[in-house]
Amino acid sequence: MYIYIPPLRDRKKDIFLLVEQYVNRYSSVFNIKSAELSKDVLDFFENYEWSGNVRELINVIEYILMTIDDDGKIKLNHLPYYLLERLERERITKDFKEKYINDSYHDMLDDFERKIILEELIKCRWNVTKAAEMLNIKRQTLQNKIKKLKIDEANYTEFA
Repeated sequence: MYIYIPPLRDRKKDIFLLVEQYVNRYSSVFNIKSAELSKDVLDFFENYEWSGNVRELINVIEYILMTIDDDGKIKLNHLPYYLLERLERERITKDFKEKYINDSYHDMLDDFERKIILEELIKCRWNVTKAAEMLNIKRQTLQNKIKKLKIDEANYTEFA
């Protein structure tokens, strides 16, 4: 006898209930009085493909609960790095598709370069020297590009 359980990505309605169940369960394990997920996190959970199914969801919840602040509020920046990276890539791709329908070649190149640099800066937690190494350019070149492209860390702290 076989029991077929569809993958979590095909059971979007179950995600909220599972998240609630596991947040409550692991909150007590980690002695967290109350944990509250932001709407952004819930939206992300519902739209993520969950290739690792429920096991991946549980691991993400455990990670989040081990890293949240004392206020118990779970925000996007509490997600594991690999999910933040994916979220940023999806946002960049979506922005790119929407934005470049009528833009000039130079505007597209500048914006593309801005997004590549921004992605690397986020990965390196805004360490310009390290980001320059990862991009295989000189630190001063990267600083010049950051200035030219008007990349300001204050605008991107939600992913830092």
